[in-house]
Amino acid sequence: IEPKAVNGIEMEYADVFLNGSYNGIYGVGERVDNKQLKIKDFDGQFRGELYKGISWGASTYDQLPEYDNNSLTWGGFQFQYPDEITDWSYIYNFVEFVIKSDDADFKNQISNKLQIENAIDYFIFLNLLRAGDNGGKNVYVAKYDSDQPYFFVPWDLDGTFGTAWNGVKDTVTVGLLSNGIYKRMLKDYSLNGFREQINGRWSDLRSTIIQSAFLIDMLKSN
Repeated sequence: IEPKAVNGIEMEYADVFLNGSYNGIYGVGERVDNKQLKIKDFDGQFRGELYKGISWGASTYDQLPEYDNNSLTWGGFQFQYPDEITDWSYIYNFVEFVIKSDDADFKNQISNKLQIENAIDYFIFLNLLRAGDNGGKNVYVAKYDSDQPYFFVPWDLDGTFGTAWNGVKDTVTVGLLSNGIYKRMLKDYSLNGFREQINGRWSDLRSTIIQSAFLIDMLKSN
C-alpha cells in the first residue's frame, strides 16, 4: 500500500572522525516511527497506531492488567502514536481477544486482527535468530489504518545468535520461542492452518537460500 514504508530499522554504517581523530564505526539509523511506517494520521479518530514493547507483561499476550489513559505505558507497552491522544482501549481489546476468545472465534477472527503473513515471518525470524528478548519486549506493534490488522516490527536485536541481551553467552539452542499469540496459533492443525502455513513459508525460504547459494557457487567457479 505504501511503497516507501520501511518495516524495520533503516541503518547504514559509517567511519566517524572527530577533530581529525578516528572514533570507530557507528551505525547511523532512523528510528521506527509513524513516518517510517507511513501509518495513517489521527484525524479526530484513531487510524494508525504504534506501540513499543519495552518490558514483559501484556506485551506477551498472556496478561491483561487494567490500563490508565493518563499513562504512556501499559503492560510492557509504551504508547508511541498517535500523538494527539492516549487511548489504550484498542490494543487492550486486541490482547483481550487473544487471551479470552474461544478457539473457534480465535481461529475465525485472528486474520482480521493480525496480519498473518507478517506474524509468520516474525515467528520464523524470532526463532532463526534465537531472539530470546524479542517475544514481547523489543518489538513494535503497529496498525496502518483503523480497518487494517496489526503487524509486528522488529528492533533492538542485541540478544540474538547465541548472545543474551546482557552480552552473556546463551547456551540454550532447543525449543521454540513463542508468546501468547503464537501458542494459540500453533494449536491450529487444520488444512492450511497456521502450522501448515509456517511449514510452507519456511520451506520456501530454505529453497530460496539454497538456490541463491548454488548460484553464487556457480558464479565463483566460472
